[in-house]
Amino acid sequence: MVCSRKVICLFVLFSLSFSMNHLWAASLGDKLTMLGYSDEEIANVVSGKRHFKSLQLKYKMEMLGYDNTQPSPMKSVLYLELRATPYGHKKLEAKAKSYFGIIADAAEKTNLEKSLLLAVIKVESDFNADALSPKGAMGLMQLMPGTAGDLGLLNPFDPTQNIHGGARYLSNCINKFMDLRLGLAAYNAGPNLVARLNRIPSIKETQNYVKNVMKYIEIYSRLNLSN
Repeated sequence: MVCSRKVICLFVLFSLSFSMNHLWAASLGDKLTMLGYSDEEIANVVSGKRHFKSLQLKYKMEMLGYDNTQPSPMKSVLYLELRATPYGHKKLEAKAKSYFGIIADAAEKTNLEKSLLLAVIKVESDFNADALSPKGAMGLMQLMPGTAGDLGLLNPFDPTQNIHGGARYLSNCINKFMDLRLGLAAYNAGPNLVARLNRIPSIKETQNYVKNVMKYIEIYSRLNLSN
């Protein structure tokens, strides 16, 4: 009986430890994303290729969301991204700068927020104008061939055509559902599926897509980007 209780206790402790490690990794991944690190860099840290214990204290504090410039550490990662860590937001700014004029023009013509288009492009292609997905999605806003054709784009890899076309399509999705999150879900999973369900589909990719775009909208809305 004593032995059985010990086994049960060890199992419970192991389960709790595994759960906490999983939550830590997920939380760290979100924080690193908001600090401007790439998916590959995040995967390396979370998977242990770069051991957390061996990292410099300043880097640890950045990842955990602390602001070293304040007497009392700030736990808000968003605050860190926007105020305390130039590296993170400068990295985001650098990628967006080349296309900001086009994005501002497209936003004005479609009555969309610039931060929304920036967030969608960040999540879709990370500002890679030559991006091509395994499914055939093209360019900065990852337009499918059929969608690009419907929008009348002659060259979907041309940044101006791609951003203006993607902005029009995104605007149509949002106006169709009169809801930003549903519009984003429609942009990712297709308007027909969202219309049939009348909610964000229970597709992990789509749910993560909406979540990530909303996160980057908040970040880009606070960055001082200009032409």
